[in-house]
Amino acid sequence: MISDYCSKLSPRLAALLQKVFPCECLACRNARAESIGLCRACLGRLPKNEHCCRFCAEPMLQADLCGRCTQKRPAFDDMFAPFVFAEPVDALIREMKYGKKPEMCRALARLFLQRIRHGPRPEVLIPVPLHPHALRKRGFNQAAELAKVLGRSLDMAVWQGVVRVKNTPRQSSLSLAARRRNLQGAFRIPEKIPSFQHVAIVDDVVTTGTTVETLASLLKKNGVRHVEVWSLARTPHQP
Repeated sequence: MISDYCSKLSPRLAALLQKVFPCECLACRNARAESIGLCRACLGRLPKNEHCCRFCAEPMLQADLCGRCTQKRPAFDDMFAPFVFAEPVDALIREMKYGKKPEMCRALARLFLQRIRHGPRPEVLIPVPLHPHALRKRGFNQAAELAKVLGRSLDMAVWQGVVRVKNTPRQSSLSLAARRRNLQGAFRIPEKIPSFQHVAIVDDVVTTGTTVETLASLLKKNGVRHVEVWSLARTPHQP
């Protein structure tokens, strides 16, 4: 579709092309899209994650600490997830992943960049890796594609030195306890990690935070001092 093609272009070229051949909205598929890939109406109803836990970004009625982080701080130091995993963001992420549309990563990364906060930037972006079997099945790693777009836009390196050695079932269908058991020994760093002090783990959506927690713990055991998480979206509380 025209909108899928537009999502591959640079913002300047996409804006120019839309003046001649208007692109359809990636979300509603009906209205004319802005250069970022969504129409004004869909941009206006993006579920912004403005009130959330200051450590794990879990959506809350008031910005403070969630119950889990009150009891125990996560292994990562901070999380930035600008959107709640709800319409239309959830549908866009599912279409990207399960519809096998890596070109949508560019549009979703632009949404992230529009809301990125100011402050010290990490030295490097580390995408959550897929197991080779899952990578062959999907054809691409959405976290890696997002990290590449963010890295180019922010002039930051992307490091893919973490490998997934355990082909775990989909985390979304498991309880928190089962997720933790599922991820034991799932990641490995086969070579000596560079002397990074500040890194950001990149993923498309964080549900309970177990995956990024496990990865952050591994990175800190390998000498990284400060680990933050960058995710497009965060789900509301999961039991």
